[in-house]
Amino acid sequence: IVCGNFMSDFKWGNRKIKTYGKQDGFIAVLSDTGNCISLSAYGGTGNDSIDAMVNNDGQIFFAGSFDNDIDLAKKSFSTSGGRDCYIALLAIGGSYVVDAIHLGGGGEDIINQIDSSMVGHFLVSGISGGEVSSGGIFPTTTTGTANSFVSLFGPKQFSPTFYPTPKTSVLSSNVYEYDFITGPWPKGAQLSLHISEKPEWLNIELFKDGTGLVWGHSPVTVGTVSNIKFDINSTGLTGLTCEWKIEVMDSTSAFFIIGDPLLSSPQFSKYRSEFTLSGTVMDDILILPQALPSWLNLMRDSASKFSIEGTPTEADLGSHQIQILVHKFIDQNTSYREELNYTLRIEPKILQNATSTELGDWKTNWLGYFHSFSNLWTYHEDFLWVYLASGTKTDAVWFWTEKWGWLWTDSVNWDASVGTGYLYSSLSGEWMYFQRKRNDLPSLVFIYSEERWITFE
Repeated sequence: IVCGNFMSDFKWGNRKIKTYGKQDGFIAVLSDTGNCISLSAYGGTGNDSIDAMVNNDGQIFFAGSFDNDIDLAKKSFSTSGGRDCYIALLAIGGSYVVDAIHLGGGGEDIINQIDSSMVGHFLVSGISGGEVSSGGIFPTTTTGTANSFVSLFGPKQFSPTFYPTPKTSVLSSNVYEYDFITGPWPKGAQLSLHISEKPEWLNIELFKDGTGLVWGHSPVTVGTVSNIKFDINSTGLTGLTCEWKIEVMDSTSAFFIIGDPLLSSPQFSKYRSEFTLSGTVMDDILILPQALPSWLNLMRDSASKFSIEGTPTEADLGSHQIQILVHKFIDQNTSYREELNYTLRIEPKILQNATSTELGDWKTNWLGYFHSFSNLWTYHEDFLWVYLASGTKTDAVWFWTEKWGWLWTDSVNWDASVGTGYLYSSLSGEWMYFQRKRNDLPSLVFIYSEERWITFE
């Protein structure tokens, strides 16, 4: 993601923007190959700018200044004196702002830099026309002098956490393995591990990023209960204590989840996968959804059988994490559990009737030959890398490319046998004619508004 400022108008690849006033800032999202896949302008009626940007654990914040008014995330800000400043949070993908705050008083107040200190916290430095209070309040009147300031944004209480919930049982003569995550921790924090209690057969490791691993091979003796307790600390910061118990259980108390779930399904079609619990005693078992998209339902079919079913709709295209916890209560102090985890891929309708080929995972239909991957990216024989959109029809499709954005065609306008046809561009609002590469010529498109051929790639 790139930020900058421009006057009048600005073009990057096939994307164009214009200023709302004299000068605006821009945010451009680039692909790994350098194509501009999103371009947005931010500004008001005056002379506005974007001056800094920071990535805070995947969240992109940018800061800027304005001298009249500006709209961000459906909020309208007006200056209190001279220039004022703002901090805005970009949506995942960087194409729009999801939240913003206004900072400024009676003088010239600007932000020069913004930097990440830890997850959920960032540092801001700038210049104010007055004295900024310790609480971050800008003065309502100017003192006639410029003062620099540094401010820390984020929750006042720093409290690292420990997750997910540890496993509290293990079968005798079996491997116990538990991956954990702690944090947030500041950048550069030197973490230390102090182990208070653990059985001899168990090992505890802590890595530099705050993640860790508890592992070992359980003893033969059934019924032993071991205490686990360790502390994670860093100088000058609030520490973290992790504590739980592990019981070694007999295999007769165990059960297993048997089933072969469907890992892909077409959009707008009913999905169903069935599972069976196998064990000696099936009493006192709870089956609980831990991660399940809203369109799916967990069904208890009998004491030893359950199923997952539902119909994906318009917004459900893509990958969905499925996590089911099966919990068996043995007594008031003892329990055993197993988890079912898999990723379900909901595919565009256009893939439903595609025919498999002898060329590995390549398939074909009226659109031509293509290879679709688990992340819904598809490599097409003519259009190369495309992202297929949601749709109820099997004979029409919207697809996205880095260079051209969203394009539409159907079985009437596209002839895959010769690689030619009409594509509608959402960026230009016009039709263009595609011609497959031939001889030494690359794939071309004819732009009717410009009356010329240009390369598609």
